[in-house]
Amino acid sequence: MSSAVVTGAAKGIGLAVSRRLVADGISVVGVDVDSSGLSAAGKTLGDRFTSLIGDVGVWDTHELAADAAERLGDLRAWVNNAGVDWVGAAHEVSEQHIREGLQVLQLGVMYGSAIAVRRMLRSGKGGSIVTISSIQGVTAFPRYWVYDTAKAAVTMSTRQIAMEYAPHGVRANVILPGCIETPMTYSTLPPELDRDEALRREGLQAPMLRVGQPEEVAEVCAFLLSDRASYVTGATITEIGTVPPHPEAVEIDGRGCLVMPGLIDLHAHPSSEPMLKGLTDEVGSRQLYMSSLYEYLPLFAADAEGRKAANEVALCELLQSGVTTLCDLSAEREDWLDTLGRSGIRAYIAPMYRSGRWYTTNGREVHYEWDEAAGKAGFEQALRTIDRALQHPSGRLSGMLCPAQVDTCSEALLCDSAAAARERRLPLQIHAAQSVVEFHEIMRRHGQTPIEWLETLGVLGPNAVIGHAIFLDHHSWLHWPTRGDLARLAATGTNVAHCPTVFSRRGITSTSAPSTAGSRWRRPARRPARGSPTCSATS
Repeated sequence: MSSAVVTGAAKGIGLAVSRRLVADGISVVGVDVDSSGLSAAGKTLGDRFTSLIGDVGVWDTHELAADAAERLGDLRAWVNNAGVDWVGAAHEVSEQHIREGLQVLQLGVMYGSAIAVRRMLRSGKGGSIVTISSIQGVTAFPRYWVYDTAKAAVTMSTRQIAMEYAPHGVRANVILPGCIETPMTYSTLPPELDRDEALRREGLQAPMLRVGQPEEVAEVCAFLLSDRASYVTGATITEIGTVPPHPEAVEIDGRGCLVMPGLIDLHAHPSSEPMLKGLTDEVGSRQLYMSSLYEYLPLFAADAEGRKAANEVALCELLQSGVTTLCDLSAEREDWLDTLGRSGIRAYIAPMYRSGRWYTTNGREVHYEWDEAAGKAGFEQALRTIDRALQHPSGRLSGMLCPAQVDTCSEALLCDSAAAARERRLPLQIHAAQSVVEFHEIMRRHGQTPIEWLETLGVLGPNAVIGHAIFLDHHSWLHWPTRGDLARLAATGTNVAHCPTVFSRRGITSTSAPSTAGSRWRRPARRPARGSPTCSATS
């Protein structure tokens, strides 16, 4: 014969759990401060239900409950359910209000769990603890400061027990109910509304468009307490109702289809590239080694409305192609974050900034115009925008620092960017080794290849992405005597967003490195973690 302790057993979820356990043949000790409610429960549930009047905020109440349960059988189940509706924002509450609320909502659960663990360890037979927390333990509600804090705390408390005592056969799980029709819920309904109407309106906020019933929580609780859940511990069950089928939902026959993870596009310019399709895709400047960057790219500059439209078109194409994570290298605009957030895609925003700009007056020479202050301001604005992205309500936006090109960024700007990326644990992406012109320009300025110079400045590393690393020092178009760039990328763990298709349309391709380089391109071994995407991509 086994026994259980259920706190808050006089009504609501606690009464439903007690009823369910008694129906399963388990003797239940029901704890509550409501003596009349316990008396009524005892008359309904019969001899298998034992009443114990007591305050869960007092340690000895739990000791007495455990003693009573052990007299009835092996104490194998404990349900921390007792609670109070505790309303007040942080600026409204007193020290006494905080202490009294936490005494029941948090300490009461911790007292019960601690005593349950001790008794289950002493018996040598283990057992199961279920804590009835609340959806408010993971989602804050207005003016429920103490309540929400306590519910979050008991969720973690139960997880800790699950981790600590699993080897001893003690399991612990948490249920987070949403709106359940209980006397406590009745007390929170708007007084000016009929109860049924108020419950109907409450239910419309739930995915199933109705409030839940205590018996539905009791079913989950009974499962977690039983041997049917013998391998379940540390789980958090969110019980707010499943989403109903949409009336226009279409079932897709998946036979003959491939189910695959979403693709990651690590380098894209969705705010500009759609407007260039059919215009500059296959155009290059013959006297500038077939690059289109210097003579053709500056010809088409859209306004904010045009960039937004291009962005939306590109996002549709990317999603249709199976891309679910995007690194968006774009110039800032007001609607940028919201456009990405509405799309449903997971995005790393990479607001580009630079110390200077390139231009050509004759199609065969490239000049640079410098504005160091503008580069610094762009860098600082990028940090602010990334902070906004991390706080976006969609929850799917992250950030990446993006000093635009190796030949348009000063040494100071690159060093500041690399330092900020390390400090904030952000990825960093920069265009480098993407043209013959750039290679010779960096060599002229610094006596180093672009990759070599970035290594000297401390930019390379596992958090860095190079777009596009075509013209490494072994490339046949350069006729350069050294062969060290590829080895530098490999040794530092730097990633490459190669994008070969875009370049091949202009007759530009990578060339294989000689075997003496001692390195080869590497495919990332693991999926990228949040904040550090790692893979090659095409755009």
